[in-house]
Amino acid sequence: MTEQLKYIKRKSESIYQRLSPFLYNANLDIRKSLWQVFIQPLFEFILPLYRCEPALNNKSKADSVIRGSFKLFTGLKSNTANTVVDVLSGYDFKRRAELVYKISMLKWTFRKSGQKFEYEFLPQAVKDTLKLQRINLCRHMPREVVHYINTLTSLCPTCSVPNTPKHLLSKHNCLIPNPHELFHMIHTAQGAKVSRKEGLDMIRSIVKPFLSKVKLCIDNQKLNSLNLLNYL
Repeated sequence: MTEQLKYIKRKSESIYQRLSPFLYNANLDIRKSLWQVFIQPLFEFILPLYRCEPALNNKSKADSVIRGSFKLFTGLKSNTANTVVDVLSGYDFKRRAELVYKISMLKWTFRKSGQKFEYEFLPQAVKDTLKLQRINLCRHMPREVVHYINTLTSLCPTCSVPNTPKHLLSKHNCLIPNPHELFHMIHTAQGAKVSRKEGLDMIRSIVKPFLSKVKLCIDNQKLNSLNLLNYL
């Protein structure tokens, strides 16, 4: 997969550069949609190779390229947790490769016996997986969600460690949700039958207070560090 991954990485960066003027002010749902349209199909071509690849190191490289392209398009920092990236992208490469393999083998079995393959012949577990992949967890997500996640990956000016919710609570008495808790909080708003603009505003009203709170906490730590330096 090495050469194909190199090509996909170059292609992703090239497409991103051409789309960057539009992506600059785009919300997260638009950024993900463009990634799905232009980049995700490129990875579909190497699914058979990924499924048969025996070296875990090569599979890890493929996972890294996939997540890297998603981070690039969505504006997420490179040190964003893999679990967060996987949840937002909804593209589990290992599961997708296994799914395509099962469907292909089933189609081949029908083809050898001269039968026409239909969707109804798929096992229920495969149907459930396909249905799950169609769920867009970035629906109506504003760019403030990206700002919030990136802020939690920045370094604390006082402690020089990432500003995780656990660190901010234990060291600076700042209670905020982690990304997964935030996704759960906005899930109801995503399912509301409203216009896209109204949906964005609903989720933005949930995220902004937490974003302001964590930024205020970090600014206070910067101010305390500056005062300490002046005192010394």
